Amino acid sequence: MRTRQKLRRDSVEVEAFNEEEAKKVAREQIPYNASITGTKIIQKGTKGFMGIGRKPHVYQIGYKLPVETRKGRLKAAKKVEGKPKKSQAAKTRTQARKLIKEIIYTVDLRQISHEIQQKRLDRLVDFGPEIIQLITNAVDSVVYESRAGVHFDHAGQLCAAIGRIGGRSAFDVLMKYFSFETNIWEYESIRAGAARGLGYLGDTRAIAHLTKALEKGSGTDQVYSAIRESLERLGSKPPLTAYSLMERFVETELLKKEPDFKGFSTSLRRFPKAHRAGAWWNLGWALKRKGDEEKAQKCFVKSLTINASPDNAAWIALRPPIDEEDKRNARTLKKLKQKIGVIVE
Repeated sequence: MRTRQKLRRDSVEVEAFNEEEAKKVAREQIPYNASITGTKIIQKGTKGFMGIGRKPHVYQIGYKLPVETRKGRLKAAKKVEGKPKKSQAAKTRTQARKLIKEIIYTVDLRQISHEIQQKRLDRLVDFGPEIIQLITNAVDSVVYESRAGVHFDHAGQLCAAIGRIGGRSAFDVLMKYFSFETNIWEYESIRAGAARGLGYLGDTRAIAHLTKALEKGSGTDQVYSAIRESLERLGSKPPLTAYSLMERFVETELLKKEPDFKGFSTSLRRFPKAHRAGAWWNLGWALKRKGDEEKAQKCFVKSLTINASPDNAAWIALRPPIDEEDKRNARTLKKLKQKIGVIVE
């Protein structure tokens, strides 16, 4: 089949000192790929001066397209007609997948403001239950591949969105993320998002699971807040826990000049050891956020006096003054009590 070559009408004229530079400039102006065979560059002359004694050339750049015989054109047309069109469902999945990536991986502070992110999530919810599998794929990717805290925060927002979307699989998916056991600290953002999603979903089966997790007393304040919010949304009064007492103490006693730490310690006696230790740990972080570093460290030491297990996060919160090489044992705890003190005996 005989062909001849001609330039497309959407070719572009650029000024450059050589062909490689001309290609770079052209890429910004038309869809152009220098690796495509048959690209034609026509040097049309020079125009003006740039620098001292250097003349930029004017290039016309475009695709070389074959002008075929009638037989060739009919064959090409038949091939195009026979190509199946993309289904609406496939287009929806593509759009949803792109939106999910934007929600998780956008880290520019100008583009992840609450209003912008909320608009993205609202658009995602409008796609309906058909995209829940796409969301779970994205969240799983974050859990097993990412270590950036902001990605876990955004994955948690996607879990909350699953509850708003609903559907037959929503409850099981959210329970999977809510009860998933891992030592990845950042995962608590996803757990909190799943708890919030269970509240949005409105399925009363979640009440027993949420209440049990709240009574267990082994989560972060982020997760506890989400659980309490969801229980209230589901019409269930959250049970009295060591964490809820800590919240009440922060909202009332910490506003006073002399908080009643001894009374707080007495009110915690009804709860198991792990719950009491967790309440003091959370109180320590509440004080730390208020800028009272000294009392915060004393609360962490108090948490360790109740539960000196190596798994107690208070060991990490007290680094420094202790070093990573220090063993998490009674000897180190004794040094901490001598150096820092305890908030209340």
